[in-house]
Amino acid sequence: MQRLVIGEDFVFGRRKKGTRVTLKKWAKELGLDLKVLKTKVRGGRKISTTLIKKLIARSKTAEAAALMGRPYRISGRKVKGLGIASTLGFPTINLIPEKHKTVPEGVFAAWVTCSAGRFRAVVNSGAAPTFGIKKVFEFHILSKAHVKRAAACSRFTVEFGNFIRKPRKFASRGALIERIKKDIEIARRKV
Repeated sequence: MQRLVIGEDFVFGRRKKGTRVTLKKWAKELGLDLKVLKTKVRGGRKISTTLIKKLIARSKTAEAAALMGRPYRISGRKVKGLGIASTLGFPTINLIPEKHKTVPEGVFAAWVTCSAGRFRAVVNSGAAPTFGIKKVFEFHILSKAHVKRAAACSRFTVEFGNFIRKPRKFASRGALIERIKKDIEIARRKV
């Protein structure tokens, strides 16, 4: 590490007793370049990591992206899923997301990138209550022409776009299929 970037109100340590003055001293001793950013305010709210993490945890990824100046991203490696989505007619790629990343819950329009390219997708993150699944992170590529190319990849980065809906339990497979079709149409308009 050569450079450390912090906000002007940055604190750390037990009871937040470490300040930027302390950090400045340590950075000098370690030969690190310390850059202190001025606090920015948008819409009457101070932009901070804490605020952005809260927005993401509440599935407000578009709002978080506006504050960050870029989409919220999560990378992960492909894992074998249960194959349920394929039986519904909407094959998905399942991922294990990076550790220590806040994973928003819900259905989202998204862009997915891997070594084979960048693809429009719809993401289901959090749960699949219709099937009693508590934790899932999967996406469906919107273009059938790109599914095989994407399936050949082993690592992906998901850029979250607009939130579509919260996870919910459906009364039947048919009701779920109809809702997935609607989610896909919404995602097509949003990415």
